[in-house]
Amino acid sequence: MVLGAIKSRLDLRDLKLGRVQQPILIPNSYQTDISWLEPLWQDGYPMCGSHSGSHFKAILDYPDTDKQKYSPIYLWKKIKAIDGEPPERGTYMRAILKTLRNKGVCDYELLPTDFNKSLAEQTADNTTEDQNANAQPRVISSYAFVSTDVESLKQAIYQDKVVLARLDVGNSWWGWEYVRPYTRKDGGHFVVLYGYDAIHFYVLDSADKKVPKKRIPLTYPIHEAGTAVDLPDEYVKNLVKQREILQQIVALYYKILDLLK
Repeated sequence: MVLGAIKSRLDLRDLKLGRVQQPILIPNSYQTDISWLEPLWQDGYPMCGSHSGSHFKAILDYPDTDKQKYSPIYLWKKIKAIDGEPPERGTYMRAILKTLRNKGVCDYELLPTDFNKSLAEQTADNTTEDQNANAQPRVISSYAFVSTDVESLKQAIYQDKVVLARLDVGNSWWGWEYVRPYTRKDGGHFVVLYGYDAIHFYVLDSADKKVPKKRIPLTYPIHEAGTAVDLPDEYVKNLVKQREILQQIVALYYKILDLLK
């Protein structure tokens, strides 16, 4: 089974959600309503990133727009234009979130999935003016990475309604609503977290057509997580600038230490 999630490269400009969003009192259980959503299916393509990204954006937008389905193929084409990874490897979280911020995603009807096309055909960025114009208003204002401990994930799900997550899946994933620890790992995978209770996180998946809505134990290892946040551009730029200055100070400090040896 080809899934398509790989680890993001280190980028010191990344924002951590804890820097820009303070914890609040949250309920013991919570679910964002996705009863209206028709799950997308990746059908063996290594496109879990664009499928989960399309789910992610649709869930964010639905309360304001009633838009129920965005094109994972459009998002995939735009992701692959910037991520520098071979298509068969999939993509990484920063590329998904960055593409959603800069390019958006168009309505599914403008670029539906054609399962008869090759991966190369799906990847080529031959999007049209109409598709690009439709996608441009459907962007996120900014994004931040979420700490992967249980409480931070719960906070982000409750406050931001949906979290993009990278995890590993295996033989216990396929065909099961309640996922157990696997004994055979099949690979890295992107999913959406949209709820939690005392025992589980609620997951929306694009690889298991039979059971796209799953529950994973709170203890299930999640390797990376991110979400969309509403931050003014100037605020984000100032945070990045402050971090770059701090990095320069640290580098200078170590140079001075080397000279004093």
